[in-house]
Amino acid sequence: MIGKANRVINNVDLVPDPALSQGRKQEIKGEASFIRAYAHFDLVRLFGDVPVVTQEVRSISASNLEKIYPLLFPERVSTEAVYTQIISDLEFALGTVRTTAPDKGYATVGAVNALLANVYATIEPHDWNKVKQYCDAVIAQGYTLLPEYDQLWDNAHENSSESIFEINCYNWDTGGNWGVFMFYGDDWKKFNIPSNDLVKAFDTEGDEIRKNSSIAFLNVTGKWTDAHWPASNYPFINKYRDFSGAQNFIIYRLADILLLKAEALNELGDVNGAAELVNQIRARVDLDPTPAANQSDMRNAIAKERRLELAFEGHRWYDLKRTGSAIEIVNAAKDGNGNSLGYQLTPEKLVWPIPQSERDKNNKLTQNAGY
Repeated sequence: MIGKANRVINNVDLVPDPALSQGRKQEIKGEASFIRAYAHFDLVRLFGDVPVVTQEVRSISASNLEKIYPLLFPERVSTEAVYTQIISDLEFALGTVRTTAPDKGYATVGAVNALLANVYATIEPHDWNKVKQYCDAVIAQGYTLLPEYDQLWDNAHENSSESIFEINCYNWDTGGNWGVFMFYGDDWKKFNIPSNDLVKAFDTEGDEIRKNSSIAFLNVTGKWTDAHWPASNYPFINKYRDFSGAQNFIIYRLADILLLKAEALNELGDVNGAAELVNQIRARVDLDPTPAANQSDMRNAIAKERRLELAFEGHRWYDLKRTGSAIEIVNAAKDGNGNSLGYQLTPEKLVWPIPQSERDKNNKLTQNAGY
């Protein structure tokens, strides 16, 4: 993905066709810079120090080998250097991408601001003033929550007023969304089955609306057994339901940004302001206002709200990591009978190992500690 973005960024200004205006060229570079930043953000959160390459390799010869070699075999750079590149790309994108687009699959001002808010909530130390600034910028774009939570997943409201950035899928000919086959159905045992602890969290909160949208239970008796769930009432992810390949993936949506702003306000000492945003999210799913009345309780309330609101949307692990709670929460995980699952997450395991296949191709890549 980074390589394709580099190809665009490095070459679009060289296109001679006058039909491609200078303004559109800048817009294209901004869109590609957003994608490059998004990819680097995933990499740095998963692996820590990673290579940063912003130039494509066009040709290799004896005359340019010294210059090209570091691009072909890049070394890992510090996490701080990766974030510097991410922020640089996003600040450039913010000044060049369009405000609105034909659908939410385009990099727009709202998408760039949403990613910047997430970056500043993750980078160490967190910059809560920046998080609030970029969340406010997203909110000012006029996004609105859908009136019903399930409309996000019913495949009749894609590219909605709540969506900020989503991957548009159309059919199998154009690269359809096949992920639903991994998560739902009784034809074979699926991946990423909802945990006992998550189902309990929904039930404890009395959160039937989001539970029913997020999790579906089927009878798989005679098909397979499982140590953690009865075959007669087996859970599946329900946010992805369309087997035609046409269901979109929502990457950023307004509810995420409202809760991120609530987090920023709480960390900046505005507990009441945080509560107003949390209660806005809860009201949509017919839940009472949060009882949290101090900063510590509000911090826990926001974490819980993000877990239930954004279940299976790719935020939970990163939320646990950036809030420093991953080890405590993962190691305390229990099964449906209240027994410890025996997880032993350590600080070293908060990042993934560098794949051996990549190290075989590039001996400059060192391995992460603990692997």
